Amino acid sequence: GKRCLWVATTGGEPSAFHPTGIHAHPFATFTPPVEQTARFCGMHWEPPCVVHGAHRISDAELEGMAANYRARLQQLLANERPSTP
Repeated sequence: GKRCLWVATTGGEPSAFHPTGIHAHPFATFTPPVEQTARFCGMHWEPPCVVHGAHRISDAELEGMAANYRARLQQLLANERPSTP
């Protein structure tokens, strides 16, 4: 019953995950094994958080990604808390 939120970093830019890019497939093509593993373990799959070109992004971009990640976690936690009457 736990949630699985896969947070992945890539060395490639988003354009690398395109039919004409080095990986020749969108990033979503690479998620099924991780998603299936989570589901096999009885987890609820959440769409992944992906940071492309992680070793090249600026501090400001990293801070923005961190803020988005933090907001996503807070939203997930808020949705799990029982509502009060």
